[in-house]
Amino acid sequence: MKKYSVPLFIDIIFSFFVCFILVFVILSYYIPRPYCFVISVSAAIFFTVFAAKFLKSKQDKLNEKSKNQELFASFLFKLNSSAAKENADLFFNAFKNLGETPQKLRGGIFIKDRGEMTFVKFSLSEVQKKDVFHAVNLADKQTKVVIYSESFSQEVVCFASRFNGKVSLKDGKAAFDLLKKANALPELKDAPLPEKKKPTSDFSRLINKKRAKNYLFFGLTFLFFSYFAPFKLYYIIFGATFLVLSLVVKLFGKEEKQS
Repeated sequence: MKKYSVPLFIDIIFSFFVCFILVFVILSYYIPRPYCFVISVSAAIFFTVFAAKFLKSKQDKLNEKSKNQELFASFLFKLNSSAAKENADLFFNAFKNLGETPQKLRGGIFIKDRGEMTFVKFSLSEVQKKDVFHAVNLADKQTKVVIYSESFSQEVVCFASRFNGKVSLKDGKAAFDLLKKANALPELKDAPLPEKKKPTSDFSRLINKKRAKNYLFFGLTFLFFSYFAPFKLYYIIFGATFLVLSLVVKLFGKEEKQS
């Protein structure tokens, strides 16, 4: 049975409350209050059912994405901190699991049927041009070279392109997909996710979920003053707009990123 966080239930209650207020205020000017209350509750319940399904689906996707990110970060951490021989054995076994006939040759993994020589270059330091050049020299002229590493600098990518397609650079994602497909992923331990710097100017903060309560406050304030102001329509329009905005931000807004 799936467990859902408290914020999810708060979002569902928030959706019901905003929808009820929005419908009630609009209808209260046209129909008697008792009927207005019943219709507003019914509309809020109807809307909240769909909102709850949407929010649960959204949270499931976010949880799955977070889980995959943590798994991938652990994978990179494992390979970058492991010995070269251990990583080479990992890929060698992966190719065997996929039905290939790999051979350990000249510091790489030679696959005759493909005519490829694979080199695994995961480490705490980046791949250099000399590493690419050395790998090319270890392979025969007719043999293609495949190099796996976490990432490659633009300088290395440009250098590899000079070999007219002989060299193929594959990043950490490609390595992860290969080992996962071959059911050869190593035993992974928790690794911290890389920190993401917040941009100094980011308009997406306007649709941050935490701002929903601010929009709700403005909406309720405008609607409150509509009962006393001579120009009611002005306050109703702005109040309803802020309520709709608060609901949209709550349902579709971005989660605040942890620094």
